[in-house]
Amino acid sequence: MSLPSSLTKWTPSLVTPPDPLCPIVGIKSPKSLARILGYPLSQLEELCGNIESNYHKKEITKKNGAVRVLSVPSGALRKVQTAILRQLQKHPLHPAAYGAVQRRCHIDNAKRHAAAPYVYCLDFSSFFPSISSNRIYKLLAEQLGCSPPVSNILTKLTTYKYKLPTGSPTSPVLTNILCFPLDNRLNSLACDYGLTYTRFIDDLTFSGRRIPEGFIRKTKEIITSFGLLLNDEKEELFTPYKGKLVTGINVNTNKVRVSRYYKKSVRAQKHQFGLFKDYMTDSEKSKEESRIDGKEQYIRLVQRR
Repeated sequence: MSLPSSLTKWTPSLVTPPDPLCPIVGIKSPKSLARILGYPLSQLEELCGNIESNYHKKEITKKNGAVRVLSVPSGALRKVQTAILRQLQKHPLHPAAYGAVQRRCHIDNAKRHAAAPYVYCLDFSSFFPSISSNRIYKLLAEQLGCSPPVSNILTKLTTYKYKLPTGSPTSPVLTNILCFPLDNRLNSLACDYGLTYTRFIDDLTFSGRRIPEGFIRKTKEIITSFGLLLNDEKEELFTPYKGKLVTGINVNTNKVRVSRYYKKSVRAQKHQFGLFKDYMTDSEKSKEESRIDGKEQYIRLVQRR
């Protein structure tokens, strides 16, 4: 289904948000929402009625060879979601949240656990798809205090097939706000045991001098009570005599660094490129050189942190 002509070209208007912290909090009128986002209400309503036609599928291959299917917003919907994202990013998050947080990255997340004797890692299972549109509606209506009409519009604009889409720019920030109570409980539990806790989207990490069995049991109980499932295959307890990785970063010492495996893979890629570059087209050589250069820059970036 093609978009109405009124949705093919968007011209955001300049607005003055009523709340300098997070303007979306407490919105009661759909017209106020439209004004804050910078789009006419009629266009938002038309878009809500054409949600499915504004997504496309994209497949990416994960490190283990499995294929992940993303639902990616297109055109007008992506622009509106970006406008929603800009407003939601102003909402305060728990200090333990590091993923999709401005001026924070996975390296900062890993540094919180550098040189810890024990590191315990957990991972949510199918995180975004496990968050239903009903849960997002409740988040907006109850946690953010939006009116039912506003919550309904925002829910339609940020969910796809009754769940959070993997591939939407608003999904990470919505889960960060949603998980504030969870982060609070897990952080309090970690403090009780003298541990450090961080969460990078769906990766949870705890570290300290020891990780008792009782702590692990209580952690899982809290997560289950929050309505989330864990990926048992990614649960791992790193001991003092085992190499430790947190969000892909080596945290064995006070100085974080990329893993040996990553450095080795980059060296192998450079070696292969040297062997076969004479058989590549100029375009292929340029792309491969850019890939290698990007990886080497990433290694230097981690080393500087």
